[in-house]
Amino acid sequence: LGPRRRILIVDDQASQRTMLAHMLLPMGFDISEADSGAACLASIRAEVPDLVLLDIAMPVMDGWAVSRAIRDLNLPGTTTLPILIVSANAFDQAAGRTGFPCHDGFVVKPVSLLELLAKIKIHLRLEWITTPLPANPPALA
Repeated sequence: LGPRRRILIVDDQASQRTMLAHMLLPMGFDISEADSGAACLASIRAEVPDLVLLDIAMPVMDGWAVSRAIRDLNLPGTTTLPILIVSANAFDQAAGRTGFPCHDGFVVKPVSLLELLAKIKIHLRLEWITTPLPANPPALA
């Protein structure tokens, strides 16, 4: 319910961005993509999204540095912009808890759609529209 939300997917690997986009597009989100920390920051300067999905392992500027840079942009909304770290290494979750709190949640790759949607629901304060199943669904042949 509510206005359409924009999610920025940041990952240096196109296949990972595409996979996340394909998961979220059918849910009605507007999707933007960035392939680097610099591209992420440029995208946010142009238009602050409603949520960022951010990979950690990227060349030049890793996800932790990008998340700190987002918080330091000093643009309206960037200090509270929900940032969900997406990483194949579950140990990265503990690493991000030390020091400056630069992210709001963590999703482990391979990404579970249900887990991702649950976290997005929390951070964007969404109410999903669902179609109830019929009381007596037809039997499968």
